[in-house]
Amino acid sequence: MRIFDLFKPNVKKMETKGDIESLIKALKDKNSDIRLSAALALGNIGNPRAVEPLIQSLRDEKSFIRQRAAWALGQIGDVRSVDPLIAALKDRDLYCQEKARDALINIIKVNIGNEALEPIIFALRDNDVAVQKNIAYVLGITGDAKAIKPLLFTLDSGAHEAARDALINIGCTAVEALVSTLNNENYNLRKNAAFALGWIKDSRGVEPLLQVLRDEGSDMRAIAATALGWIKDARAVEPLISTLEDKDCDLRKNATLALGWIKDSRAIKPLVNMLEGKNKDFRWRAAFALGQIGDSSAVRPLIKALKDGDPDVRANAALALGLIKDPMCIDNLIDALNDECGYVVKRAIESLGSIRDARAVKPLIKILWWDYDRIYEIDVNDIRALAALTLGKVGYASSVDDLIRILNAAYFNVRYNAALALGQIGDTKAVEALIRVLKTKESDIRAPVAWALGKIGDTRAVDVLISALKDKDIDVARKAALSLGMIGDKRAVKPLIKKLKSGTWKMQESAATALGMIGDARAIKHLTKAQEHESNDIQTAAALALDKIKCDKSDLK
Repeated sequence: MRIFDLFKPNVKKMETKGDIESLIKALKDKNSDIRLSAALALGNIGNPRAVEPLIQSLRDEKSFIRQRAAWALGQIGDVRSVDPLIAALKDRDLYCQEKARDALINIIKVNIGNEALEPIIFALRDNDVAVQKNIAYVLGITGDAKAIKPLLFTLDSGAHEAARDALINIGCTAVEALVSTLNNENYNLRKNAAFALGWIKDSRGVEPLLQVLRDEGSDMRAIAATALGWIKDARAVEPLISTLEDKDCDLRKNATLALGWIKDSRAIKPLVNMLEGKNKDFRWRAAFALGQIGDSSAVRPLIKALKDGDPDVRANAALALGLIKDPMCIDNLIDALNDECGYVVKRAIESLGSIRDARAVKPLIKILWWDYDRIYEIDVNDIRALAALTLGKVGYASSVDDLIRILNAAYFNVRYNAALALGQIGDTKAVEALIRVLKTKESDIRAPVAWALGKIGDTRAVDVLISALKDKDIDVARKAALSLGMIGDKRAVKPLIKKLKSGTWKMQESAATALGMIGDARAIKHLTKAQEHESNDIQTAAALALDKIKCDKSDLK
């Protein structure tokens, strides 16, 4: 022990004794670590005597101490902290602002009478937009109806998005005020109120928004259409359909998408008509909306749209067919893999992955081996990587040999996704190849390989996965731990217990989870001890693992 350590304040001892005065004194210690520990201790104790000294610490030269002081004030929950914490929302350190904001939330929750609420609401008038945004967030989380009117006025400010989100968080209580704001003279207030009504999704907002939609003199009709689409009330279907021939271009576009979100079959025929129209901007929106509705009656028009002259229309038609999942379109989606536009090819691949038909396997394997730029908009290697991942989703063993070979591809994402795909398919034929890759320390895809071995679940991988627990790459080691849990071989219990006791925090969390999956009683005492760990994540993982082991033992009985 160094000689000057003998004279350092023992903050832990002070906290244990509840020595508030000494801890307050330690807040002014020259050593910043002592000041930090003192603030933490005072927050844990929660004694109001510490409020004024902690307020002083909000001006400490060290940002991490200001952060901890704000946190401690939130833990104490005294209303004297409100104004200083509001001032701290202007701190140059963003994390300090966040801690001050969270502290204000806690103070409002602690003070049932809402003595703290009035100055916080008043702070919405601050000229600093950062303060306004943080205050709006606080008011949205606490959800007090007294904040609704001030937040409505803030919809016409630089913090309008934060105010709108706060009103959405307050939810149904704010609906009547938002409805009345639809008639306000201020366009920004009307617009943000309509969007908020859409997100809240309360049926009371439907008729007022329909009134706006029907008002041909309103500049809000397109926004009302979008909000109605978010609410998804069937009452809006016919009025939205009636706007598809309107002179307002933005209204027609928004109404098209809204009909897709509502998912009512009455919209299919008018949307198909739009899909076959002259305007490409409406055609791609109609294709998207038909996919959202998901009715197979739209399949043939969408197949036809795969040959449209506009790539956005073709891409959205391919996307829509994947959402509908009718096997009738498989051959057409396979043909779309030859499109010159990368976005069309991408959507076709994704849709083939959603439908999971065996006919897609050979064409997707062919894409794996593309070695030239035959498309525009997207790099050909990104398309190859997507094809590899999709082969895993389609899930047929006939693609395993090619996926094993492509593990050595030059492009990282192709290799990475090939490993993931082999895990998804789960064919034991891939085990030896994956083990070889995991043993190669230079490989940059060992993490997904370790995961894939766990998904396959073959006990041949146990020894190499146990060795991988010591890997310097924490992601590889954690994936190895979880894979050992998936395999469930009891040879892994002792190595996992060792990692639970001495690994990094993230490693300990993964080890706890894996031990729960294996369900061996030897882990019980170690998991019980891990519940006392200072990390909440480790505590939670250990508790869940213990519950699983106990449930497994109960099932056996």
